[in-house]
Amino acid sequence: MRDNPEIGQNIFFRRRFLTTMGLLGCAALAAAAWYLRSSPPVAAERAPQPPPLPAAADSATLPLQAAAPIKIPTAAASPIAAAPSTPASEPEMPLAMLERRFHASSAKEDRIEVAAEIAGRRDANAVAALGRLFQAERHPAVKVALLADLNDIDRDTAPELLMRTLTAALRGQPRDVRTTALEVLAQLDDPQVEPLLKRAMATDPDHEVRDVAAALHRARFGPAR
Repeated sequence: MRDNPEIGQNIFFRRRFLTTMGLLGCAALAAAAWYLRSSPPVAAERAPQPPPLPAAADSATLPLQAAAPIKIPTAAASPIAAAPSTPASEPEMPLAMLERRFHASSAKEDRIEVAAEIAGRRDANAVAALGRLFQAERHPAVKVALLADLNDIDRDTAPELLMRTLTAALRGQPRDVRTTALEVLAQLDDPQVEPLLKRAMATDPDHEVRDVAAALHRARFGPAR
């Protein structure tokens, strides 16, 4: 084989060819690598995106619209019934009629009630009427109630009539009546009060009445002289 020059030449050319082809392949690879490095990257295909939604308008830039008034259904107003008229107050009964009722009443509670109604007038006529009823009355409890009614009326309304009734109540009356008269008397601003208290202290037949008179005098005028 060594002795055949053609075979040797062929082998030489084949090796040279393969060497040349290898060099060319390496050069091609190097060129391709250089091209890839120097060329800009190809943008990847993107899937089609939906069109952007329109931006919501800023609420501050939108003109404000007046809200429509809300109509609330209202119940039909029912007619207001007229208030019942109050009956007119009855006119006051005359004092003369009240006195007749007092005398016609057999129960002491009824007479005490009528006397209180008379005292409610709070005038000089009422003081005079109570004084007359006191003179005619016989029951001690009613007499005490009459004196208490006189004490409820302003003392300056009819001072002389009041003093006349109290003076009469200090003589010949039951004990409770006399002590009640002394208590009412001690509240008056009258020059006759002290002499009447002193007289009761000295002359009343009941020691309890005398003691009451002395206590009232001491509280009002100091110790008796």
